[in-house]
Amino acid sequence: MNLNDVKEIDRTWTNTPVPLANPKPTLHIVLKCIRQCLQVFFSLLSAALYLAFLMVFSLFFACSALIGGALWIAGRLVRPQKDNGKSH
Repeated sequence: MNLNDVKEIDRTWTNTPVPLANPKPTLHIVLKCIRQCLQVFFSLLSAALYLAFLMVFSLFFACSALIGGALWIAGRLVRPQKDNGKSH
């Protein structure tokens, strides 16, 4: 026999309804749901923004490295050479 059985026996003998344990008002439940939904929304938004900025900065640095490398190679090719093969 557990506690629920004892409550049920007590309710049937005394013919009184068993009150709910700490009933919460509806507004409190609605506000809690809204708060949890906002937390999920902002966490997903921050993750999406993080990934977007990460991709943008990765592309920016990759493109700048490629452009810098291309300019360096072009500079090495265009630079005039002396007779002994060394640049001036």
